[in-house]
Amino acid sequence: MQSQIDQFIQHIISDNYATNTVIAYRGDLAQLLDYLEQRDSTAWEQVTEQDIIDYLLYLREREYAPSTIMRKMAVVSSFFRFLMLHGVIFNDPTTNISLPYVERSPSDDLLTEEEIEQLLDSIAQDQSPRGLRDQVLLGLMAQAGFRPSELVALDLDDVEALSNQLSAQGHTALQAALERYVREGRPNLVSSEEETALFPSVAVGAGGGRLTRQGIWLITKERAEACGLKGRVSPQALRRAHLARGQR
Repeated sequence: MQSQIDQFIQHIISDNYATNTVIAYRGDLAQLLDYLEQRDSTAWEQVTEQDIIDYLLYLREREYAPSTIMRKMAVVSSFFRFLMLHGVIFNDPTTNISLPYVERSPSDDLLTEEEIEQLLDSIAQDQSPRGLRDQVLLGLMAQAGFRPSELVALDLDDVEALSNQLSAQGHTALQAALERYVREGRPNLVSSEEETALFPSVAVGAGGGRLTRQGIWLITKERAEACGLKGRVSPQALRRAHLARGQR
């Protein structure tokens, strides 16, 4: 089990995560592994939803702040998503886990369901290859909780695992959008059949290369402004809205 954690840590290091973030991720996953080993778990595929619920209760019993628990569980969720995409597990035990509520200031208001629907409906009206790409990109952040760093790391070879994950989580419309994008959109965005990135950039001079985290931020900003949500939407805001839905 440690070897998969090491692979995940190398993955985020290669994606240029800050050193402090890498240290925090490693510590959070080491804590999870220690807890599971005490329960005689010997493989990640053996970990159930009940195990994760019990771990969440374990953290609460030790009086961690809600914000700290939320961070730790977000790391755990990202790790299990990594395991799914790499075929180590076939069911994500964190999918239906509710995270602790964290009070937020008025300036940090969450996006409403109506605003997210407004954003995604606006993108869906763009049937160009770029529109098909952006619909999936923002949908994965808003509805499935993906981080930009996870999105830019996805390759075409990850589509089957990603599609299965969306199906298992009940995101059938997003799954269909992904499959349509791969079939009709992506072939018109890449400059070479050798390109492996699932989400290529179409910026001037990009030549169809891999989209960057900065690119996702700019796309999100552009799409938000186009539907009247200027200043309300960012990749972080989309992910916060997704996490908040898990608290309800």
